[in-house]
Amino acid sequence: MKKSSLIILIVAILLCFTACTPKEKESTFRATVLQNNVASLLVEPEKGSNEMKSADKISVSAVDSSVFNSQGKTIKLSDIKTGEKVEVTYGGEILESYPAQIPNCFKIKVIE
Repeated sequence: MKKSSLIILIVAILLCFTACTPKEKESTFRATVLQNNVASLLVEPEKGSNEMKSADKISVSAVDSSVFNSQGKTIKLSDIKTGEKVEVTYGGEILESYPAQIPNCFKIKVIE
């Protein structure tokens, strides 16, 4: 009886920890590509965006990102050119460095 009570208690505690873990906050912003570095993009966020308030240049790691052209077709990161406008969707975290860094980018879409 004590063994089953202990198992139930452990399961209940694990469920509490699982329910209390924060979900990733998904954020999106638009930016101009300043440089394409094969596995990342250096971008300048649009004026007035929260990201621009954080930094004027952001390095966006695109290792695990889905990358799309303006028609929604999958493309390679290397297809994105300097000067193009992109929409970046990421996990909400910006590392405070210069340039700032976004380590967890989900999606990059060319918009112009």
